[in-house]
Amino acid sequence: LQPEPFVQSDDPTIRAKAEQLRRGSAYESANAAFDWVSSTLESEPFYPEVRGAVWAYENRRGDCTEFSALLGALLR
Repeated sequence: LQPEPFVQSDDPTIRAKAEQLRRGSAYESANAAFDWVSSTLESEPFYPEVRGAVWAYENRRGDCTEFSALLGALLR
C-alpha cells in the first residue's frame, strides 16, 4: 500500500480528497471514491505516456490508466 511513481497516494491533495470521500465502512468509501473518479474525470483516448494519479487529479481527465492510478491512490 506504499506510494508508487504513478500512484502517488502520499500526495497532499490526493490524501485530502480521500478524506473527503471517507464513509462509514471501507466498502462505502471505495464506492464513493469510484463514483467520484468516474463522474469527475473526462475520458480521453489512450495516451502511451503514463501520467499518473496527480496528473489525473489536477487535469480531471485521462484514459483508463489515469482513472485506475487515481482510484488506486485514493483507496490506499
